[in-house]
Amino acid sequence: MTEPIHLDDLLPERVVSRRNLFIGASATALGMGAALSAGSTVQAASPHAEALGATVAGLQYLPMDGLDFFPDGLYNGGGDLRYADPLSGVGIAFTGLHTAGQLATGLPLPAGSVIRQINVAFGGEPIINVYAKPLATPTVTSQSISTSLAAGAGSKTQTFTLDGSTAALAPITIEPATAYTLRFYVGAGDTIHGATVGYTSPQQGFVTATGDPRVLDTRVAGGKLAPNEERTIAVGVAGARSALFNLTVVNTEGAGGFVACFAANVAYPGNSSINWFGADQILANSVLSAVDSNGAIKIRGGANRTDVVIDRIGYFY
Repeated sequence: MTEPIHLDDLLPERVVSRRNLFIGASATALGMGAALSAGSTVQAASPHAEALGATVAGLQYLPMDGLDFFPDGLYNGGGDLRYADPLSGVGIAFTGLHTAGQLATGLPLPAGSVIRQINVAFGGEPIINVYAKPLATPTVTSQSISTSLAAGAGSKTQTFTLDGSTAALAPITIEPATAYTLRFYVGAGDTIHGATVGYTSPQQGFVTATGDPRVLDTRVAGGKLAPNEERTIAVGVAGARSALFNLTVVNTEGAGGFVACFAANVAYPGNSSINWFGADQILANSVLSAVDSNGAIKIRGGANRTDVVIDRIGYFY
């Protein structure tokens, strides 16, 4: 008998998008490379977009292969062609006077979704952008991220964690009746292998915390929280939007004081989460607080010292 012929054997590799491989892959095969932060490193990558690293719990991922990106005729003058190679990636073939052009693909996310991470496998030094265009207007009205990917030879992966720590890294909320596109401005030698967009869905879901609920007891470790002192505490999980927990002050000092809780990636906003009005008090309060991308908060002491106990209840995505 002769060997059966498979359809895949008849198709050239470069015209078959790997989107199906992304969708069929396990969640842990899609996700982050190196976080975009001070001191972070860019990871060497396979020249295939499947090798982007691990996902973050709580985020959903929209996968895109390099072959999903096409030249934007409006910005490229309509004359540039896309080239695709299974090893070198996808870029722009210059057919006119242009020395660079944009590769773009749509982001079909439901209104109310929040983009929190973008993971890219690439070569060269493209510029990444997310464009928003209301359907009622003829032009783009907002442009997010807008930064060059890390320079260096070979294929690399890089992750943008949109945690709000800077204006460039602000989370992107999908607005109704608005089209969003992920774009890369590429020049000679720049290529895109693929990307994943990590986002939270429009509906918040509550998940009850498991394991030991106590995440902080300053009587056991760390000592009393001092006035204006800040400590970072993990109360949620990566990808959560907020955390619900019980906050207790014990062994209070002085005539009164407070403890404030807030997301670990922002400066103290001037709030108070619990107050006391005398020495040696024990008071508790339920607190719902925003968390950073790793599920952490900061606590800050007020006018006098106190012990602090935190018992987590659950998280909102």
